[in-house]
Amino acid sequence: MNRSLYLWQIAGFLFVSIIGTLLHFTYDLSAQNFAVALFSAVNESVWEHMKLFFFPVVFFALIEYFFWGKQNKHFWSIKLRGVVLGIVLNIVLYYLISGAFGISSLLVDVVLFYVIIAVVFLYETYMLKKPRDVKISERTALILFCVIALCFVIFTFLTPQVPLFEAAGTYGI
Repeated sequence: MNRSLYLWQIAGFLFVSIIGTLLHFTYDLSAQNFAVALFSAVNESVWEHMKLFFFPVVFFALIEYFFWGKQNKHFWSIKLRGVVLGIVLNIVLYYLISGAFGISSLLVDVVLFYVIIAVVFLYETYMLKKPRDVKISERTALILFCVIALCFVIFTFLTPQVPLFEAAGTYGI
């Protein structure tokens, strides 16, 4: 299982990195299609960039689940922890780098994206390798995945007017 787990996690890192990068461009390439806006970044806000991480991770987790995830009774709980870790790291590191250090660079943002993906998959590998009791049920984890996805969709169109959602003075679409 360990070798297989490592291969799946490496595949997941590559999948999320590639698909997440492509999703950065799909909204504009689709002529700003409404359906594409549901899972692609529609602007350069921190919030919209988290979609580039979230949706590929969830899609890959669905694939993983059907191939081997059913064998782990805490699969979805661990994946949820990984997603939450990625979202929190994205917010904290972005504002730390841009706010505290005044660094605003496309290169830094891109590197940060890949580092966060790597950290999440390393964390998940650790958690999946050494099963431990997880305090959240699989059903609750799946419900929370749906709530997070719904938030990404809703806040794309009904965007709160706070800095997390702001991109060059605009919010949402």
